[in-house]
Amino acid sequence: MLKPGELEETILELTSQALGKALEDWEMQVGFASKLGPGDARMLRRSEDLETSLASEPFLEVTTCVAQAAAGTVRLFLPVGAAWLLLRDVLCLPASAEREAGEPLDEMGVEAIQEMMNLLCGSANVVYGGYGRRLSQSVDDLKVEQHAAGEAPDLRGMTIRFPYEIEGAPTSEIVQVMPVPLALAVARTIRSQSAA
Repeated sequence: MLKPGELEETILELTSQALGKALEDWEMQVGFASKLGPGDARMLRRSEDLETSLASEPFLEVTTCVAQAAAGTVRLFLPVGAAWLLLRDVLCLPASAEREAGEPLDEMGVEAIQEMMNLLCGSANVVYGGYGRRLSQSVDDLKVEQHAAGEAPDLRGMTIRFPYEIEGAPTSEIVQVMPVPLALAVARTIRSQSAA
């Protein structure tokens, strides 16, 4: 049985470690320098906070599932502006290459982001694997969908907002949403292993 506050604390720590590892690997693999912060990650209690933050420009929704746990998907939300900066490095575009504010990514851009999210899941599995879990990298499970500015995302579940700092750019954010049954299954595994 989880004590009050342990569910949020455990999922927050797990996700911070997993995303932190993935961003470190991105820098090593493609030279894209970014990190979580500055500021603290926080569990959102009201979906309106997230809807407001994503309303100003298009955003990406990345979904995949966690193997060996309760049914459900993990979703990450990332502003298209931040994704574009990643694409410039991945596609070796010149630093002068720019995108119009509010402009969505083209098909090639979305496909490239999907490849980077595949790498993200692989890196995060270094953390998840320690607890007998794995983020699926299967093309059947890992999807990237682009949403228009102002479109309301599906925020049902445990929602965490992470400040996201990209070198040479204003602070952005990454948001994760995990279904509560899935979060409970993962958190109980982590707590039981820690207590053993």
